[in-house]
Amino acid sequence: VHRSPGFITSNLIGKSDSGTLIKEFEASHGTVADLYKAHLRGDETSMNPLGMVVALLGAMEHAATLQPAQKAEVFRYTGHVREAVYAAFREGRGTRDLCGPSGLTTEQFVDSVLADLTARMASGECASVYTPPQVHEMTPSRRFSWQYEKVD
Repeated sequence: VHRSPGFITSNLIGKSDSGTLIKEFEASHGTVADLYKAHLRGDETSMNPLGMVVALLGAMEHAATLQPAQKAEVFRYTGHVREAVYAAFREGRGTRDLCGPSGLTTEQFVDSVLADLTARMASGECASVYTPPQVHEMTPSRRFSWQYEKVD
């Protein structure tokens, strides 16, 4: 299993001479080239896609902002891709480098995200950001309060 950072991106921002905002998005870890070479050799791979996917989505959204003719549809698509990728990891369908031996190979992960993305796009709705369920705080029992001083 090839281990890689879970979620690292690099976003560089500047301005052109004309004042146009320039943004560069990239995945900061260097495992993609190594894993691609392994894939070409026919080796099974399990690549952590988070940094690369988020960088690509950021680039797509920036391009749509600069050329806004399809901006709404691009943002709808990138929102659904982002949520489908995040859902895969939340639901235990992540790659082996982050989920361990029970995780998916690169190809299995892509197939899993594609199935989710297809359903999300077919819904016709805009992407909605995941909201975790509320956790109800419990008040400790007073029966044990005499032991609280012993906790460091």
